[in-house]
Amino acid sequence: MNILMTGGTSLLGRNFLFEVFRANEKGEDIKLSLLGRSSGTQTFKQRVMSFLSDECPESLQASLPRILDYFDDDESVKYLEYNLGESQLFDESTKSRIMGMRFTHILHVASITDFRSAREVVEKLDRVNVGGTNQILALCKELNVNKFIYVSSAYVCGDTQGEISPDYVNLEARFRNSYEQTKLQAEVNVRQFCKENGVNYIIHRPSIVCGRLIEPVLGLTYKFDIFYSCAAFLLNAKKLIHDDQLSMEELLRIHMDIPMRVQYSEDSGLNIVPADYVAKVMMSTILEDGYNRSLHLVNDEETPHSLYIPLVEKAVNTTGVMCVEEEPKDKDIIEKMYYRSVGKIFTPYITSRSMFFDKSNMGSTQLECPKIDEKKFNILMEYARSRNFGLSKIPGEADIMSQW
Repeated sequence: MNILMTGGTSLLGRNFLFEVFRANEKGEDIKLSLLGRSSGTQTFKQRVMSFLSDECPESLQASLPRILDYFDDDESVKYLEYNLGESQLFDESTKSRIMGMRFTHILHVASITDFRSAREVVEKLDRVNVGGTNQILALCKELNVNKFIYVSSAYVCGDTQGEISPDYVNLEARFRNSYEQTKLQAEVNVRQFCKENGVNYIIHRPSIVCGRLIEPVLGLTYKFDIFYSCAAFLLNAKKLIHDDQLSMEELLRIHMDIPMRVQYSEDSGLNIVPADYVAKVMMSTILEDGYNRSLHLVNDEETPHSLYIPLVEKAVNTTGVMCVEEEPKDKDIIEKMYYRSVGKIFTPYITSRSMFFDKSNMGSTQLECPKIDEKKFNILMEYARSRNFGLSKIPGEADIMSQW
């Protein structure tokens, strides 16, 4: 098995690479070619080797030397620089090199996840999520690869209520943002391309991806968005109230009541799924070799907004959030900040009615998805708190205001 993969440094990609190693150790003989980019002073390969060391699951710690050997061996893993969504996907030397290779699968994970509505954001979403996917599809045709796996999102259904089929497609849906719309358009393009060219496909639709909840270190993630960003907002509010005088450590220690009217539904929630669960199911479906289907990689039930919002407050040592049915018109300064920033992005998700994602076509995959109950959500918050919710690596170094 020789897989050409994009998005290896993403949250899902990182967890998937560990699953590739597990499968390879069990005799699957998997070779990888990873498409990615250098960053700052680190080459693409150095970036991968760094997170493999830093984020290795406890169950694989004894195997870490073999993991690093596997990913350092050019016969097992190749690293190729690319520019997804740009006019030229590869430079000439890389293109020549890749055209001399043979692959059994293409796994396209890479995308832009940005829920903002600014014009430049919308243009980038279209360029990378739609245009970039078209580039990888064109590459699939050039390389004559017969198996294409695309990672989409469960929320491409838009603001749709009730039970949702994994094959549900409605390009006229009421999308919450351009991210959802571009991911669905890319899905449609994948299906059309595969049908026209006789390529077997799998479309994975994960819901809101959180830190690990199967493989310790539990809660581990580097990506603190969606509900994590609400905690960051509350820390921002605490810092504003204290006139920017407190360090991050002090902000987390001091309790503060911040009255804030937040519009959300008490009858629905978010469908949250752990990154390691998604990665394990993705690997399982590749090994199962069942194609031409879409799969919801989601939790069996929602985590109610009324459950996790108070837990977010608890994690940053605040109280005061009040549920309201409509956005208040007479906002105070903190409420204005919320509805102009994180609330602008988050409100469409927390005011929607419940959605139930159909998982009936999961095949032989038996892995149970951890339920995101109070205990599990607190684990996510504990890890996020230990990393200052992504605002800084070291207590006291965060420039919270720059986040908004």
